[in-house]
Amino acid sequence: MDDDLKHLDTNTDEIRELVDSIIQQHLVTAANDNKMCPKCVAVTLLEWASFAATSAGATVAEVLNAAANGAISAEEEAEMMEAEPPSHTRH
Repeated sequence: MDDDLKHLDTNTDEIRELVDSIIQQHLVTAANDNKMCPKCVAVTLLEWASFAATSAGATVAEVLNAAANGAISAEEEAEMMEAEPPSHTRH
């Protein structure tokens, strides 16, 4: 792309660190402070992010690929930590 913006293909670490920082410092804290279900907040965020990505020019395939990659990463991390899966009693 011929613009002055930082793109994921060349600035992956910087972009991921920014997003992680925003989510950890603001979203997770706000959800916890307001006693909101983390799953419900995450699914709503995914819906909004998908809309924003598509509006910015991403294809449906790119959005689905990103969501799948995130889900796979989370499963792998959970397996590595041998974490107990979240309760599905409310969902």
